[in-house]
Amino acid sequence: MNKNIISLAIFCLLACGETTTELPKNIMPTDKMVEIMVDLQLIEGIIAVRDTNPEEVNAYYQSIFDKYQISREILDKNIQYYSERPEILEAIYQEIITELSKKQAKVENETPPNN
Repeated sequence: MNKNIISLAIFCLLACGETTTELPKNIMPTDKMVEIMVDLQLIEGIIAVRDTNPEEVNAYYQSIFDKYQISREILDKNIQYYSERPEILEAIYQEIITELSKKQAKVENETPPNN
């Protein structure tokens, strides 16, 4: 009987410890946020090296909003949400760096076409 009570108590404690936090409405999971931020960083790179006019810049950003079916307001809300959670934001940025590094390595390892 004592073993059953102890087992039940341990089970309850473990079950209570496994809380999953549900994200608020319009807050994206971190993996989607990473994808969006990687694309945004690539766009920022294009804008930095090219002479782009404001219409082109807006079109680049709009392509991201269209691709992920979000608005600037939703993106801003997500950035604010994760900025208020530095430990999560740091993990997001680490994943962004990893993804950008993979893309860079892929480009550097591509052989140019023979003309």
